[in-house]
Amino acid sequence: MVKTQGEIWNACKNADLIIFHPGMPLGFFLAKVKNKKAILATPFPVVTTKDYPSILFYALPKLGSYYNLITHFIFDKVFWALAKSPVKFFLENSIQSKINFAISPLKQQIKSGGLILNGYSKLLFPHCKQWTNNI
Repeated sequence: MVKTQGEIWNACKNADLIIFHPGMPLGFFLAKVKNKKAILATPFPVVTTKDYPSILFYALPKLGSYYNLITHFIFDKVFWALAKSPVKFFLENSIQSKINFAISPLKQQIKSGGLILNGYSKLLFPHCKQWTNNI
């Protein structure tokens, strides 16, 4: 994974815009370091909603809005925990820039108003009322 991080860094060096996948969040941090725009592009729902559970829990019984919120919280924590180590290692050893690793790139992207592009039909997962215009 660390080698892959270097390849991504080299590919993004001269980019004006960086599009990243939630499972490969280095693009988010590279955009921050280089003061460029970032777009999170995801083929499955990752933004918290009360309307349906996280993709990891989607096939399980539907237990209501609070359950749905908890599943998205778990998804964010687990997904970031799995992706964080190689990203953090690469950035701390290559870029040596002060970066916030405590909050997932997904949550930082949402909070900053950065664009989140959902690559799936609204017929499969509807756009939720509580989502902001950047989603």
